[in-house]
Amino acid sequence: MSSKIQIFIAKVLILFSFILILSGFIISKLENNNLSPISKESFLNANDKISIDVSLPDYEDINKNKEEILSKTNKKLIVVDNLEKVKYRIEEKYKIKVLYGKDTVGYSVGGLTTTSLEVDEEILSALSDLELALEKLPKELFIEIYDGGIPLTVYLIKNYSNNIGVTGVTDSNNSRAYISIAMDYNFYDSFYHELFHYIERYITKTGGYFNTWDSLNPGGFSYGTIDNSLSYNRTYSENSFFVNNYAQSDAYEDRASTFEYMMADTKSSCLNNSKPVWRKAKYISDILDLYFESVSPNKEEYWERFL
Repeated sequence: MSSKIQIFIAKVLILFSFILILSGFIISKLENNNLSPISKESFLNANDKISIDVSLPDYEDINKNKEEILSKTNKKLIVVDNLEKVKYRIEEKYKIKVLYGKDTVGYSVGGLTTTSLEVDEEILSALSDLELALEKLPKELFIEIYDGGIPLTVYLIKNYSNNIGVTGVTDSNNSRAYISIAMDYNFYDSFYHELFHYIERYITKTGGYFNTWDSLNPGGFSYGTIDNSLSYNRTYSENSFFVNNYAQSDAYEDRASTFEYMMADTKSSCLNNSKPVWRKAKYISDILDLYFESVSPNKEEYWERFL
């Protein structure tokens, strides 16, 4: 190759290099002045490399708050779900209707207005108490009363808002019954007391009577007069004729109050064999055996443990 040709090629290469350097400089200036024909975002997307700066403390706080919200939400859902499950289980097993919360708003009975339970956890606790109380009785007894035409509705409320001290009320006739229980007080005592009013309603509807009940009281006693010396919760004497003063108000309250003691967790000495209250408890037990097909004298029911 001649020297002239070599010199020409060298010049061409130098010129091409110069053009490349100049082009790079122009493109760089264009980008620095935001005049690049390819945006930064599209360039990053095209290369699939995106970097996101995250403040670690803020990220932790966000996730912590998220976890707390989810935890509270989940607990709420679990409680609400359990409310429905327990309610359904009770209603199906015992053929009774259970109302609480918003379904009891505005409920009044016997001139008494009521305050509803509002906290789901408190309602769930009330339902659990109700279920445990019912489990101590034969489910067939409730079905028998239901089939006999006296369906039962139980209202679980907070309290009777315009009458302090009332723990429960039974409103019944020969075609329906409503029991309301104030959860501000001892549930079990109140429920078993009111429940016996419901049971007695069925007994009288089927023709049953407590004809000789008054003979179990001391001579000369009349219901409606209160004598503290005759009440077990005042004297704790096993020879008491009544479990409390309220039992002296009338025969219905006497029987319901006695049944309340029969269903208690522990035995009171007034239920010792052959004592006056024991005789009343035995009378009640015999009546239940007689008027309920679901109750057999050959089987010891929960209320007969102390007899």
